[in-house]
Amino acid sequence: MVVVIGVTSCLAATNPSSSPTPTASTSAVTVSTVHNEADMSFAQMMSIHHQGAIEMSALAPDRASSDAVKTLAAQIQEAQEPEIQEMQSWLKTWNASMAGSSSSAMPGMSMPASAMPTSSMSGMDMPSSSSMPGMDMSGSASGMDMHGMHMPSSAAPSASIDIRGNDMPGMTDADMAKLKAAHGTAFDKLYLQLMIVHHQAAVDMSKDEIVKGKNPQALSLAADIISSQTAQITQMQNMLAAIK
Repeated sequence: MVVVIGVTSCLAATNPSSSPTPTASTSAVTVSTVHNEADMSFAQMMSIHHQGAIEMSALAPDRASSDAVKTLAAQIQEAQEPEIQEMQSWLKTWNASMAGSSSSAMPGMSMPASAMPTSSMSGMDMPSSSSMPGMDMSGSASGMDMHGMHMPSSAAPSASIDIRGNDMPGMTDADMAKLKAAHGTAFDKLYLQLMIVHHQAAVDMSKDEIVKGKNPQALSLAADIISSQTAQITQMQNMLAAIK
């Protein structure tokens, strides 16, 4: 079953003899109502997660010294803002609670207090703490499900979390304060370090959605995130290695 959401746009008349009044054309976007709690959790958490990346990236124009970092930050904003809107439309269709701002609190959950992924980050000086929005990672080693979505242990940097939802993987309040205070090469390096961890968490969340979700649009977005953000992780690692 699908819900059709109409998007109306005005098109200027191209025939001189026609009425000057714009004609309306409707493009229909179908949102599948087929979903489970893993899909809802994915949309809620990824909306908040994307908002964090946007907030981090919005600092780059005034603080970054590298044109490559500025370009990357702009690309992240341009890609993730529409994805937030897409996920919010799903949640509205599913009558699920909305998410998407860094101040939105997610239901409390715990994640394994394990070290962050190291397989692709050797040789990098990463920040000592990170966190997930609305999640307490100081809990049991086994983690727990939230609305049917179990966070993989590889997504969890070692940290304790503010469950207000203000923190996210790769960025605590303290890390964000440091990022805001940094300029030039120091900003470039810290931004890349934090965003690598942030992207890795998004990839892990998306892999979990692929396994547990059922909504075709959520599954498609999860696959896109895995592909695009894995590529950006490699790009950022190379950029970080080039910083002297």
